[in-house]
Amino acid sequence: MKSPLHPARRVEGMVIVFALLVVLVGTIVLAAWVQLLATRALAAESALAAQQRRIAIGNGRALARQFVLEQAPSGALSVTNASAAISGGWGGFTIAGMPSGFWSQTNIVAGNPYSPMGGLSFVRDFTGTITSGGAPEPWTFRVRSRSPFAAVFPLVIHNNAQTNTLNSEVRRINWTNLSGITNVPRVPMTWGVNAANSYAGFFSGTLQTNVTGVATTTNFVGYTNATATNIELTISSPINPTLVRFVATNVASSFARRFTNNTGAPVYTNNAHVITALRIVGSTGTNLLQVIVPESNTSFTRITLEGTNSRPTMIYRIGSSLILTNTTANAQWRACVTLSNAPLTVNALNTLTIAGIRTDSGVSVTGTLNFNAEINAGLVDFYSERIMWLEDNRTP
Repeated sequence: MKSPLHPARRVEGMVIVFALLVVLVGTIVLAAWVQLLATRALAAESALAAQQRRIAIGNGRALARQFVLEQAPSGALSVTNASAAISGGWGGFTIAGMPSGFWSQTNIVAGNPYSPMGGLSFVRDFTGTITSGGAPEPWTFRVRSRSPFAAVFPLVIHNNAQTNTLNSEVRRINWTNLSGITNVPRVPMTWGVNAANSYAGFFSGTLQTNVTGVATTTNFVGYTNATATNIELTISSPINPTLVRFVATNVASSFARRFTNNTGAPVYTNNAHVITALRIVGSTGTNLLQVIVPESNTSFTRITLEGTNSRPTMIYRIGSSLILTNTTANAQWRACVTLSNAPLTVNALNTLTIAGIRTDSGVSVTGTLNFNAEINAGLVDFYSERIMWLEDNRTP
């Protein structure tokens, strides 16, 4: 018969078993810790690669946007196989074909409603790729443009304007800042064809004068304030055509023409005449009147608005100062006036209300000038100078 195990030996056995258990657990923990370190190392490498890819895509997108924003404003440049890249796989882009004619698009469509100019705009789409060292990302570029008048901005002040006395409460674009509108993302916009300063708010935009399929006509009733070489024209245009366009250049005369001076006396002359002023008669027509006073006519000084007017009227003056007056007190005129390097003086009879002013020059007002924003864009969208901006995204 065996004697029972001594208690001391039983304790020693338990210690050995416990030690073995500790060693086993420690081995498992150590293995798990080593695995964790390896996994974390792999995760760090994956995160670093993903971060580099995100940065590369951001860099490539920035390069592409810069290229498009530099090239698109010229309006006439068609680019093929454009590309750029940062060495080391830190981003680049390729554009197989970039169209031209961004300013002259007539395909007005609905788009992103959260842009500063609203949902409607003229759109030109094209595609490219953003490269990031891995698989290229297909990318869509969308160049949009629209008249700020049609987008219900009755006042646009460009940043080389020196002074103005206009109503600061009206919804406006002041240089590159929007006022009177909230919760709209800031979008880089271009104002003209000169990429060197367009994005700072300088104005050198193109005037819409050649929209396909629109007939241009003019009809004048009387010539007044005539001298041997200078005349003031009175425009009382018909209401049937879609567009009436008048360009205030010199009037050539190869035969005897009869004009009338301020006293009503007739003046007969064969001379060419310089148009120094216009009197525009108000109309209830639904067509559009576009009046262009070019830079070459430095003698032109004044436009007189006679009566009231509910017809959309676009007035564009470039290169010299202009005086705007109304003959009817408190007249309402549906007219948008664009001035480039052309200081404006408004001599309002009591109050003059117009649809909008866009200027890069000073404005001086005598009397009261008010704004009634254009809310029925219609033809104004097509015949008013535009603002351009870029939207882009991954191609779905």
